[in-house]
Amino acid sequence: MKRKTAKEEKFNKVKRRRVRFFTVSCILFASAFCLAGCGKEKEEASSEPQSVRTVVFDDGSAGNIVLPESEIVPEEKHTTIEGVRTLSIYRRNPETKVREKKTEFVSPWVRGTDISSFEVFATDTDSFSFQTAYFDDAFLSYWNTYDGNENCRIGYTVDFDLKNGEKIHKTLLKAGDELSYREYLENYLYDDVHQTKGAWYSHLLPKEMKDTTLMTSIKFTPGERIEEVGDTITCTAFVYNSDEDFDEDGDYIGDVSSTVVIKRE
Repeated sequence: MKRKTAKEEKFNKVKRRRVRFFTVSCILFASAFCLAGCGKEKEEASSEPQSVRTVVFDDGSAGNIVLPESEIVPEEKHTTIEGVRTLSIYRRNPETKVREKKTEFVSPWVRGTDISSFEVFATDTDSFSFQTAYFDDAFLSYWNTYDGNENCRIGYTVDFDLKNGEKIHKTLLKAGDELSYREYLENYLYDDVHQTKGAWYSHLLPKEMKDTTLMTSIKFTPGERIEEVGDTITCTAFVYNSDEDFDEDGDYIGDVSSTVVIKRE
């Protein structure tokens, strides 16, 4: 057997040290990776934001519980309207001339014939007759009973589904807002208060809108594509003070409103 020279022995020792160093390095790296991975999993398991909520238990006692944010249902935002605190939707009975409060109305939807007109008044009485010959006098007899009415405006939301499944939802704060769905349904908005007594007037135009305008009535007429509309239309009238009475999507969040559901006969 050939004896290794001193040079060869030195080379082999260096080689063995390198192998041991590489092996130890691999083991340390693997351990660090596992620890980091475990630590990350633990961190991720508890990283979801949490919130403390006070709840009332069945026995009447109260206590705090901690819930992940994903399990918390956001509270709906609402604003309290200042001024006019009551609003209802009415329809004038063509035979008796009495204003009747409506939450539902059934009518044929025939192109070329109005579905109906609806008016709003600051009362919740079931029906009433005008004690005057003029709309503005009747309207203001209710509206002006509320302090702060000068800071109140009237708006509407109109909702209906198309037969293809598309949903139409629109908030009407001024004349012109209703034009986006005109091919299906025509709406006309009126200010029945700021008019010359006894004179004929038409629906509001965008250029006629003012800070004092009160959209006191809305008319529904079938559009050219009315047959593509489902069998119900929902109209909500509401009172608002400012932009703060609407959420980030432009939907009304105030607390003074009235709704009528219009059904196809």
